[in-house]
Amino acid sequence: MNTPAGNKRKILTNILSLSLLQIGNFVLPMITLPLVSRIIGPGNYGVINYIFAYVYYFVLFINAGFDLYGVRHIVAAKGDQSAIDSVVSRILVAKTYILAVCTLVFTVLVFQVPQLSAEKLVSIFAYLYCIGWVINPSWVYHAKQETKKFAVFSFFSKLFFSIAIVISIQERSDYVYHPLITSLAHVAVSWISLRYALRRYGIRVSWAGARSIGETFRDIRHISFVELIRNQAHLTNIIIAGTMLSIRDTGYYTAALRIVIIVQSIIAMPLNTVLFPYVGEAFTGSHENGMDRLRKTLPYVFAITFGMSLCVLLFAEPLIAFVFGHEFGAATGLLRIFAFGLFFSNMNTALGQHVMLNLRLDAVYIRIMVTGFAANIGLLFWLHHLYGMEGAAAAWPIAELCIFLLNVAFLQRKGIRIVEPEYYKPRQFYLNALKLMPSKR
Repeated sequence: MNTPAGNKRKILTNILSLSLLQIGNFVLPMITLPLVSRIIGPGNYGVINYIFAYVYYFVLFINAGFDLYGVRHIVAAKGDQSAIDSVVSRILVAKTYILAVCTLVFTVLVFQVPQLSAEKLVSIFAYLYCIGWVINPSWVYHAKQETKKFAVFSFFSKLFFSIAIVISIQERSDYVYHPLITSLAHVAVSWISLRYALRRYGIRVSWAGARSIGETFRDIRHISFVELIRNQAHLTNIIIAGTMLSIRDTGYYTAALRIVIIVQSIIAMPLNTVLFPYVGEAFTGSHENGMDRLRKTLPYVFAITFGMSLCVLLFAEPLIAFVFGHEFGAATGLLRIFAFGLFFSNMNTALGQHVMLNLRLDAVYIRIMVTGFAANIGLLFWLHHLYGMEGAAAAWPIAELCIFLLNVAFLQRKGIRIVEPEYYKPRQFYLNALKLMPSKR
C-alpha cells in the first residue's frame, strides 16, 4: 500500500536518481573526452561526431513521444496488469517497426553520402546505438516511480564505457572502437534493465497487432511532434548558426550551448520527468486533486529553475574556463545570454508536461511550440544580421519567452488558474516543502 510519506520519498529519490543518471550520461564521458580527443586527433573525432549526428536524428524518431505516452498510460492503468502489458508491448513493437524503417533509410545514406561511405564500419557501429533506444525501459521505471533502479543500471554502464574507452583507445587507428563501445554499452544496459523490469513488475510482452500499433501511432502523434520540435531546437540552431558564423565563432556558440544542455539534463530534465507521473497520478483521481497538486509543485519548479539559471548567469566565466579552458573565453557572454533561455525553456517544459498534457491540451501545445520554433528560426537570421554572434545567441531565449507568454495567455483566456499566490509566500513555501518531504518512520 502506498502511503503519502512513501510517495514523497519516491519523488525525492527519483529526482536524485535521475540526476545521477544524467551525471553518468554527461560528466563521465566529459572526463574521458580530453584523453580520447588527444589520442585519436581532431580528424577522427570529427568523423565520429559527424556520423553520430545522423544516428541521433534516427534516435529522435525512434523515441519521440513514447516516454510520455508510456508513463501516462501506465499511471492511468492503476495497477491493471493486462493494461500495463498491452502498453509495454505496443511501445516495444512500434519502436521495432520504426527501427526497421530507419535501418532502410540509413543503409541508403551509407551508400549515398560520401562521408558515410568512407567510414562504413564506424557507421555500422554507431547505428547499433539505435537498438538500445528501442528496448530502453526507462519510462517503465519512471511510471512506477522507481527511477533509482534504472539510474543504477545506467550509471554503471557509463562507468564501464569510460573505463573501456580509456583502455581500448591507445592510438589513432583505434577510433573505430569509440562508437562500438558507446553502442554496446547502451544496448547492454537497456537489455539488462528491460529484463529486470519485466520480471519485477510481472509484465508479459506479446507481439501487438497492426491495428493496435496504428492506434498507438495516432495516440502519440501530438506528443511525438512536440518532442521532435523540442529536441531538434538546439540541433537546428547549431546547424543554421554554423552556416552563418565563422568556424571559431561556431565553436564558441556550441561550447556555451553545451553547458546549457548539461545543466538541463542534470537538473531540469530529472525534475520534470519525475514530477510528470506524480502530478498525472493526482489527475487520475479527480481534476480538482490534480490542479491542487499542480499548484503546490509549480513553486518549487520555478524556484529550482530560477536558481539554476541565475547560477549559470553569475558563474558563466568559471564554468566555461573549467569545462573548455580559457581559450573559449569568448563563449562567456553567449552563455550569459543562454541563461535566460535556460529559464524560459524549463518553465515551458513544466507548463507543457504538467499543465497542457495533463489537461489534454496537446493540440494547443503543439501549435504554440510550432509558432515558437518558427520564431526561433526567423529571429536567428534577423538578429545575426543585426548583431552578429551575440544576436544569433539571443534568438533562442527570445523564442522561449514568446512560447512562455503564449502558454500563459492561453491559460488565462480559458480561465485555467495554475498559480496560487499563497503557495509562493515564504512561510507557506516552507510549510508545503515540509509536507512534500518524506517523514521518518
